[in-house]
Amino acid sequence: MKAPTPNYAIYLLLITLASVGIMWPAMHGGFLLDDFTNLAALTNVAADFPSGFWIFLESGVAGPTGRPVALLSFALQADGWPDAPFAFKVANLVIHLGTGLLFYLVFRRILPGGSFRLLILVTTAWWLIHPINASTVFYVIQRMAQLSAAFSLFALWGLLAGREQVQEGNTTRGLLTATSAFCIFGILGVFSKESAVLLPLLALVAEFVRSRQHAPPVAWTWWRNVFLVMPLVLGAGYFLLNINALVIDSYAGRNFNVIERLLTQARVLADYQWKLLLPVPSELGLYFDDYTVSRGLLDPPATLLALLWHAFLMCAAWLLRKRNVAFTAGIAWFYAGHALEAGPLPLELYFEHRNYLPAFGFLLAAVSLATELRFLATSKGSRILFSALGVLFIALHATIMHVEA
Repeated sequence: MKAPTPNYAIYLLLITLASVGIMWPAMHGGFLLDDFTNLAALTNVAADFPSGFWIFLESGVAGPTGRPVALLSFALQADGWPDAPFAFKVANLVIHLGTGLLFYLVFRRILPGGSFRLLILVTTAWWLIHPINASTVFYVIQRMAQLSAAFSLFALWGLLAGREQVQEGNTTRGLLTATSAFCIFGILGVFSKESAVLLPLLALVAEFVRSRQHAPPVAWTWWRNVFLVMPLVLGAGYFLLNINALVIDSYAGRNFNVIERLLTQARVLADYQWKLLLPVPSELGLYFDDYTVSRGLLDPPATLLALLWHAFLMCAAWLLRKRNVAFTAGIAWFYAGHALEAGPLPLELYFEHRNYLPAFGFLLAAVSLATELRFLATSKGSRILFSALGVLFIALHATIMHVEA
């Protein structure tokens, strides 16, 4: 007798409801830190509409673009400022749940086929309740990071849908779908937070995985070169031509130089990965201003170990690209997602919210390895035990998220 087909839509609904219950206590928290700096002008929106509305949209100081799309989302809730943070936090939670659904839909296109469906579902559930996301979802101003991630995923979903249409012979329709989604949602992402400029790089990660499964038609290859490869080449050229202004001269106010920052980021990324696997409540939060700077490969010695660890992961991802494509896709997604904020720009060293988009990749890689280990089990009983331990492991993370909430 054939086993019934799992209803993944119901599973997603149950996961979403469980996530709401786990995180709901945080909805009763207040505004924090940079919320006041970035949202103070909301007072003018309600008091002097519409001029105050436009002044607020132009008041952004968090990044080079001013992030007006994110500010627009706050302006729509101006009546709740500064006495009703509940509505702001509920909006962040709704965006978080929607982003989890987008992750599921996007990676179902990156890794099509029934064999990956459960793996992606488990990763989605883990990401939704992972405690490292607490400092993004519950910190109102980090809606900027949330929207940037969500619009990037919308763009990728449309891009992959267009690719499939081109693959099926609907070339014109497919290219229009991919172009419109990529441009519209990409722009919305950048004007939510600048990290969305990594969209072409993330799209190339998806393209690498899909190309190994289905070689792209000539029309799609041209589209990829124009919309994905060319922006990265032009961006790299602009960066190199302006490296003095963007990097070297910008470190005047820092207590570290560009080399020390890059060395430190090796430890930071390894620390993020450790937190993704084994989060400790006392080590989670918003404050990392005292993070130790790496002054050399052995100062501290963990710097060299971190560099070797990242090299090992990247080599493993390449070597396993045929046997375990989900692991390769996950590791590539994680590092691509950190390419900007872990790079040479003179940013602060450490923020957990930088993992909001990249974390899904690392969790996917971990789930894919765990799945492979489960299949190596010799008996049905040992496989059941392995699965139960996996459920308990994610339940522990859910408990920590609830404590953080």
